[in-house]
Amino acid sequence: MSASHGTYARYRYEYDHGEDPCAECLKANRDYHRAYRAKLTKEQRAIRSRRNGARSRALWRLVALHPEEFAALTLEELAR
Repeated sequence: MSASHGTYARYRYEYDHGEDPCAECLKANRDYHRAYRAKLTKEQRAIRSRRNGARSRALWRLVALHPEEFAALTLEELAR
């Protein structure tokens, strides 16, 4: 991996490979996402908020309909 610590690219590498990102990379990730969110317009933020709320409600409905499958999927993801 050529990206140095303290960069968003290195954060993604560490995260994607199941490593605990170092403090410098966590800060780089925070800074990247803050800058990204700062560029969003008010309309874009409203659309994103509405979509996130809908996804959250849909997830909870699926959990209520299929609790055993959700539990199994959660365990699978935790084992990754």
